[in-house]
Amino acid sequence: MIISLDMYQTLFAAVCVLMLGRFLKARIGFLEKFCIPAPVIGGVLFAIFTCICYVPGVAEFAFDDTLKEVCMVMFFTSVGFQANLKVLKSGGKAMIVFLGVVIVLIVSQNFIAVGLAKLLGVEKIVMMSGLPAGCPGDKTPVWITTSWPPETQDILDYQWNEVAIPKWKELVRMAEDCGIRQIALENHGMQLVYNPETLFRLREAVGPMVGMNLDPSHLFWMGGDPIEAARVLGEQGALYHVHGKDSRPERRMVGPNGLLDTKTIDQFRTRSWNYVAVGCGHGSQWWKEFFSTVRMAGYDGDVSLEMEDLTMPMLEGHLTSLRVLKEALVL
Repeated sequence: MIISLDMYQTLFAAVCVLMLGRFLKARIGFLEKFCIPAPVIGGVLFAIFTCICYVPGVAEFAFDDTLKEVCMVMFFTSVGFQANLKVLKSGGKAMIVFLGVVIVLIVSQNFIAVGLAKLLGVEKIVMMSGLPAGCPGDKTPVWITTSWPPETQDILDYQWNEVAIPKWKELVRMAEDCGIRQIALENHGMQLVYNPETLFRLREAVGPMVGMNLDPSHLFWMGGDPIEAARVLGEQGALYHVHGKDSRPERRMVGPNGLLDTKTIDQFRTRSWNYVAVGCGHGSQWWKEFFSTVRMAGYDGDVSLEMEDLTMPMLEGHLTSLRVLKEALVL
């Protein structure tokens, strides 16, 4: 059973959780002593409650997120209102050390994954290519999916030649120093590398360390053929990882509107396509052919299940996907 809460019900539930947290904090000494925020107290208890309902299949809660971004902006813009220099100064040396560590982490966060990979003996990193802005001084990523107007070509030239290729050459050198052998880039939309052709362009510029994490679900909604993509990638020795993830065009919506759709995935009733449990978009026979082709392409490694089907309970979606994948992967 799915319990769906609209915007007002979601807001009411959030207020109740907050009030519960404040009530418990005022009456339980160690919560006050260790400065545990009231929203955290109430939130943890509510998370436990929803987990108890979800695991045995009693109920699953679905919340309206219309106010999510508004509330997040309010929180992050007001969280420091009570801070002042006097309080910060009272922190002394420890505060200065903490501030220094935070600054270092902010600056170095993009390189931490590669460094940890070296420490842990990891030889393959699965990630995305990233997407630059459209011109110097711009900070908004721009995904070009058409050749018109002509300015799109200037944007692509800037993204590839002035940003992505120089940056990726630097990343590849750093990865080599850390013992990384493969970087698998997912063919996700809103990324500079989103299909085999764009991968090969980057690969030609920076070398064979970069390959593809082939996710069939994205190629489906782009109108591509993941089986042919696996063959092409195999010919170039560029298939480094595979996702077990499905998607499905929704005929009632895709017919008049096409596959391009900017509605969020929780609006699945009106989208042109949806992520679905494995087998609910393409049957087990398709997946058998896909994995057979993947093996012929030279890949026999891990398959990562991703399940973002909001049309069914999450546990049911995972079990459905696992059944199809297990059947398709049997040699």
